[in-house]
Amino acid sequence: MIASRLVMQIFRFSIMRNIVFIILIFGLWSCTEVVELPFPATSSNLVLNCILHPDSIIKARITTSLPATDTNNRFVTVSNATMLLYENNNLLDTFAYGGNGTYELERYPKPGSEYKINVIVPGYPVLTASEQVPLSPSVNVCYDEFLTLLGGNYIDIIVYLSDVAKKNNAYWFHVVLSDYKRLGRLKYDSTQTENIPVFYLLSTSAIADDFNAILDHTYGRNGYRYYLRLEDKSFNGSVVEQTIGFTDNYFRFGKVATFTEDQEVIIHITNASQNYDRYLKSSFTYFLNQDFYEPNLFFEPIQIHSNIENGTGIFAAYNSISIPVEEFPCE
Repeated sequence: MIASRLVMQIFRFSIMRNIVFIILIFGLWSCTEVVELPFPATSSNLVLNCILHPDSIIKARITTSLPATDTNNRFVTVSNATMLLYENNNLLDTFAYGGNGTYELERYPKPGSEYKINVIVPGYPVLTASEQVPLSPSVNVCYDEFLTLLGGNYIDIIVYLSDVAKKNNAYWFHVVLSDYKRLGRLKYDSTQTENIPVFYLLSTSAIADDFNAILDHTYGRNGYRYYLRLEDKSFNGSVVEQTIGFTDNYFRFGKVATFTEDQEVIIHITNASQNYDRYLKSSFTYFLNQDFYEPNLFFEPIQIHSNIENGTGIFAAYNSISIPVEEFPCE
């Protein structure tokens, strides 16, 4: 009897506890109010994008930065800027406006020269930045080819790079197949041709930057996505040999001897200034983190490099050469 009464009391207490809990939940729910926290008002800054290369006339684009609350992602272009370019501390010329925030200067940057840009826009502090144009990479290349275990073709590009002493250089390598017909595993129109960057470079390099590396010892080498990056800290002022390879297991481009007259394997070598190197690496790291096929789910926010004073953006320089590899078989 006592036990049954005890059970009834516990049961009633349990019901009352659940009722109180439900009342509290709905009471708290009904008291909930959506509070919009306003973002602090921020003034816009000037944004400059200008990359120097000795083979191209100088172009720049000026916009203003977007507030944190903007959802349109439409940058406001600047059409009333006065842009001055200095070469080795001497005024070189003034940019001409070309529309849509773009400015042009019919000049070609000189390797080894230093440049400074001043951007004057009413209502903003004077934006300024400086940069030195690197020298052209000094490179010799040759290629070897052999069959892979999967029956495809493998090409090794042997690169002999002569570094300039007393300069902090960073070199970027990437390979492009030009006028290539997509054949093989995927069914494409065989009459279509296109230029295709090799997205997976293989190397045994002990000094390559591993920021974009994929450890893959299928061929006894590491893989690098799209680019191979070297800093000259370990070979400053000397000649370094690097082997960069790739296979046609996916693209099936065949042996070099079967290429048409227009088809080429082109290796592009870039000598990047410190600013351009940091800009490239931070931008490409952001791209890799957002990659559709292999996204990085644990990445931290990437700060894209900027060397602009009183604004943001990039004013940087690089020099480069492009070599058709098929013209230089190794002996």
